[in-house]
Amino acid sequence: MQHRKIRVLFDHRIFLMQPVGGVSRYFTELIRALHATGSIEPVVFAGFHSSSLLASLCDVGVQVTGLRLPCRAYPQRAFSFINNLALKRFAASVHPDIYHATYYHPIDTTLGLPLFVTVHDMIAELYPLPAGVADPTPARKLAAATAASRVICVSKHTEKDLLLLHPHLAGKTSVVHHGSSFPGKPRPATPLASPYLLYVGQRGGYKNASLLYEVMQSPLCRGLHLVFLGGETPTPAELEHVLGDRVMFVPRCSDEDLATWYRYAIALVYPSRYEGFGMPPLEAMHSGCPVLASNASSLPEVVGEAGLLLDPVRPENWAVAIGQVFSDKSLQLKLSAAGQERAGRFTWARCATQVATLYQDVFRDAIKG
Repeated sequence: MQHRKIRVLFDHRIFLMQPVGGVSRYFTELIRALHATGSIEPVVFAGFHSSSLLASLCDVGVQVTGLRLPCRAYPQRAFSFINNLALKRFAASVHPDIYHATYYHPIDTTLGLPLFVTVHDMIAELYPLPAGVADPTPARKLAAATAASRVICVSKHTEKDLLLLHPHLAGKTSVVHHGSSFPGKPRPATPLASPYLLYVGQRGGYKNASLLYEVMQSPLCRGLHLVFLGGETPTPAELEHVLGDRVMFVPRCSDEDLATWYRYAIALVYPSRYEGFGMPPLEAMHSGCPVLASNASSLPEVVGEAGLLLDPVRPENWAVAIGQVFSDKSLQLKLSAAGQERAGRFTWARCATQVATLYQDVFRDAIKG
């Protein structure tokens, strides 16, 4: 007897918030891989959205309903209100079995469906904004996780932090790692004539990128450049640390350019004190770029023994490790090969299979109930 596909509704929330971004890419890749399983039928109500990623889902046959807004200069709150109203009508028309919310914004729990929520990190709780600056994320995340039938955590460390802060959620969490399918193809030439270290993403606070300024002053790093790719506009304090032309800030770039920076770097240096998962190290390993990462939070879970894991408060250790990798071509090749092998274990097909099993378990329980 052949069982019918389980229809899973994904909403508009993250796709209205992000033209492109880590969480919207996570859901895009997950939905594509779920569609490929043959056992899950994902349907996406995008409503009015800003995402540049959703078109790729239509190309593989996923049902996506929505209209992309021409720019981000729009009243997001107003469109969110319209989308919320339209989501109910859409759900009533497609009769989904499960609802997987794409973010924590107040979630409609009146749809009468088993609810899935993905928790990506506990940064807002552990590294809160300054006093007096309102951040609704922790309360919304808690409300969503409490209402959910199942909470997917993207790492064991994220699950541990979630349950440490909210022990009443025990029994409804499951760990499912991200996949690795970096979409860009590197260009045939290095983007920088000099050998360079690469850092990708935001730099402030717990990201701990300021440690690298001290590291770059070590004689062991002489001859190397440091490239900060993406992230926020450099602050005056950051620009004060620029060592001649040895430190560069490169704004957001295409996937092909990002792949090129990874491909030709001596190493990715990632001294973050906290990550819910850590996509840049996984992307770097996927691209064959040696990884030097912090030994804190989820990063050892992602990097394993395929990179060098270092204390995020010991710049001297980073300088020594960088000097070793820079001077030893065989070590570079060893880390590159180990990283690619490690990244190969993190596939979106594996992620989707595990998530599909969770859907099936919850769906069966719902039928029995």
